[in-house]
Amino acid sequence: MKRLMMAAGAAVALGAPGLAHAETSCADLAKASLPHAEITRATVEKAGQGEACRIAVTSRPTKDSDIRIEVWIPLGQAWNGKFVQLGNGGFAGQVPSGQLRAIAGRGYAAAATDDGTRPLRAPTRRGRSAIPRRSSTSAGGRSRRPPRSARRSSPSRRG
Repeated sequence: MKRLMMAAGAAVALGAPGLAHAETSCADLAKASLPHAEITRATVEKAGQGEACRIAVTSRPTKDSDIRIEVWIPLGQAWNGKFVQLGNGGFAGQVPSGQLRAIAGRGYAAAATDDGTRPLRAPTRRGRSAIPRRSSTSAGGRSRRPPRSARRSSPSRRG
């Protein structure tokens, strides 16, 4: 599945600059057809001193997939002809749009993905995450302190 995500991102990133050189508008890139993916948005955005085409893609290679991909391509003479793929260690949680904007502002076409690892639940109204906090178990699997119900009263020592 990771290969498919990389292939979709690469197809858009590598195919779109060729289209951009042929003077295809950013809006026309939204009409491109990709297998197992849909271009959900293609807009012109400010990036550094120039502008870039920001392309958002949602890939669903399987029924339970929901992978977000973004590609930024500097427009016109701003593009230096080079491409940067951002990595994320395998558990991204979100697309780093700010980093992509900064890289495109330096003239590079850039792409990134969230690897389909966004949080499953939205934040609550109070701004706290609805995702449960970690248990009392620390890294390594040892308990810092057992819950009260699990504590045993120890017999007093007399000596």
